[in-house]
Amino acid sequence: MHNNTTPPYNTGNNSYNGYNGHRPKKIDQNHDEDEIDLKHLFYLLWGHKWIITSIVVVCTALAALAIVLKMPIYESNGSIMITSSKNSYSYAGSDLANLLTSSYGIGLGSSVSDELQILKSRSLSMQIADTLMQLRWMKNGEQYPILYRSYPDEQTVTTQDTIAARLRDRLTFNQVDRESRLIEISFKSPSPLEVADVVNFTIEEYAKYSTQQNRKSANAAVDFLDNERKRLKGKLQDASQRLESFMNKSNIIQVDEQTKALIKQSAELEMRRQEAQSELTAANAAINQYKEQLNNIKPGLAEQFSDALGPNVKNLQYKLAELKTEKTLLFSNNPQLKKEGVTSPQLQKINNQISYFEQEINHLATQLLNKNENYLSFIGEGNNIVDEISNIHQKLIELGVKQQQYKAQVSALTNKIDNIDEIFNNLPENMTDLARLKRSVTLYEQMYLNVSQQYGEMALWQQTQFGQGQRVDSAFLPEIPVEPNKKLYLLVGFVLGCIFGVGFVLVKEAFNTTIDGVNKLKEYDVPLLAAIPDLEDQKEGKEEFVNIEGRKISTQLAAYLNAMSPFAEAYRRLESNILHSNPDADLKNIAVTSSGKGEGKTTASSNLGVVMAEAGQKVIIVDTDLRRSRIHEVFGISRTPGIVDVLFKNISLNDAIKPTIVPNLSILTTGQKSPNPSAIIKSDSFMNLIKKLEDRFDRVIIDTAPFGIISDASAFMAKTDGVVLVSRFMQTQTGEIEHTLEELDKAKARVLGTVLNGFEPEKSSDHYYGHSHYKQVYQDYQEYTEG
Repeated sequence: MHNNTTPPYNTGNNSYNGYNGHRPKKIDQNHDEDEIDLKHLFYLLWGHKWIITSIVVVCTALAALAIVLKMPIYESNGSIMITSSKNSYSYAGSDLANLLTSSYGIGLGSSVSDELQILKSRSLSMQIADTLMQLRWMKNGEQYPILYRSYPDEQTVTTQDTIAARLRDRLTFNQVDRESRLIEISFKSPSPLEVADVVNFTIEEYAKYSTQQNRKSANAAVDFLDNERKRLKGKLQDASQRLESFMNKSNIIQVDEQTKALIKQSAELEMRRQEAQSELTAANAAINQYKEQLNNIKPGLAEQFSDALGPNVKNLQYKLAELKTEKTLLFSNNPQLKKEGVTSPQLQKINNQISYFEQEINHLATQLLNKNENYLSFIGEGNNIVDEISNIHQKLIELGVKQQQYKAQVSALTNKIDNIDEIFNNLPENMTDLARLKRSVTLYEQMYLNVSQQYGEMALWQQTQFGQGQRVDSAFLPEIPVEPNKKLYLLVGFVLGCIFGVGFVLVKEAFNTTIDGVNKLKEYDVPLLAAIPDLEDQKEGKEEFVNIEGRKISTQLAAYLNAMSPFAEAYRRLESNILHSNPDADLKNIAVTSSGKGEGKTTASSNLGVVMAEAGQKVIIVDTDLRRSRIHEVFGISRTPGIVDVLFKNISLNDAIKPTIVPNLSILTTGQKSPNPSAIIKSDSFMNLIKKLEDRFDRVIIDTAPFGIISDASAFMAKTDGVVLVSRFMQTQTGEIEHTLEELDKAKARVLGTVLNGFEPEKSSDHYYGHSHYKQVYQDYQEYTEG
């Protein structure tokens, strides 16, 4: 036995110099561990293509089954146009116009957002539910599915509240775009008849509901005007009676012309003051309403705009009010100026001044609006909210200007009326009372006429009110269901199948620790000497033994039984790689071991001995696996005598060495069973026995116990010329290989390389050239030898 002082096996630039306690992995300096090897990934997936295909087919089939089992859902839609009623009714200077507008919404337009809320309201859904419950049956004689307590299992009609809730949940209302007043209504249901009917019922019920609401507002306004007319009529009658009673008692019937003019002026001014007061009331109500809307959007936001008007606007409004009051008095004193085309220098001057102040007020109001635009740009609530706030703010500025205008008018008119009252107070007592009574009659008479005119106009307008929405498109009867979307379901099933299939392969690969390809063995710092094909492919039958020359030879000895097979050629390549890749090494003895049992080390030792003997070398195979010896079974010879008998029974070595049917190949079996195999293998006597065999044979192949689990051979491993480590395809674990190599390193054994036994190229995980290379080599060899 040689002392292992020769340099280790060298393959190119990688030298095996021992592991020094580290895991025996190759380190590729040019490879980033985090880098994804796309080629490896491709071949990995391609190698498992049938698994992935099966999973994809299953997932797609499940998607198809879901399509079949899922209830089809139909959808239909219609559309309505929201009409604006803004400015559809005019009061032409009426003192009650703004009051009616603020109190009853007369003359105000309805926004699309308001109508959307009506469409989504519980009241409208209850009306539609009531219509469906009354009809109950569709044109095909079936009950509306939405009425079922639990469709399609329980056909009992559920409650109206439940139906209305289902309608609010399934009906959708969409504004076509921000600038459009067109609203699209859609509904989904298992019945195509139901979807068309529900959409049409929604359009019809909304039109009825909207008409009712509009007429309800008009009715309230008509009632108000009627009551106001009756009240003013009573006031007029009372004032007339008091005037008549006073004249009868005092015998004063007429007043002088100057007093008549004062009465007329006072009544005119009082009328204007009541108009201004009514408009101020309406403006205040509208301002409070808009401020409430701002606070609903964001609490405290109304305070941001409460002081929007500056003192300049207030001063200008007061001056403007004085000018308008002066104009009113001028018309009162000069009725002919009211005629078209008649003017005077004084009236022209007043009109010019009024125009000037109105322009100044408009200019200041515009500045106030622009001043607050920068603030609005910082409100991060979305474009619709910003637009709404901007519109409300603009209304507040406009109403604020009017509010100051009406306040100024009320103040100016009150001052003028007070001045006239002082004149009245200077008249004789009876004349003063007569003047005041005549003024009251004139005032109530004029107010009664105005309200009567408004009442007549409102009653006529009431009869012409209809809903805000006009039908544009009626719902259609759908023929094809929108759910389930067959293409989408199948696509999702296919995609999920791909994901699950690829995921399964990647997870399987991540947890796969078996040696399932030559590339995994190439990752270690020791060379891969040979990949031996699966022996089962080389057998011509299922027999374990064949009779040759009176001996039962194991079919595992395929290198002898079928010398022209790829199996035998693989062992010749193994011999060549062992010997010729180490031309300077004297490999007298070679130990063959494995990481665990059943990995084919005995088969490898036997067939390696056969091909070496074929080459004309004198070879002996020594079975040192004293616990589970099998060499004698492979060659069909007796187990005894053997090593144990030579060492302890005084049997001569010549008697223990047995020839085989293979020329130049002998066997030294284990002999009798020993109670302490480890002690025998570690003994000096055994070492001397191996040395004697080296002197008599060209090659000594030592079949050891699996070194990964049995350490019997650790003592002489360092003294062998080389160790061949056998692993089995799809059986040996990477951890077992690493452990065995580490133990061999600790024993200072010289590892010549590894052998992959039972290799099946079609099942290999090797990528690049690995899979196809070995498969093609075996096929080419078979074709060549047969040819």
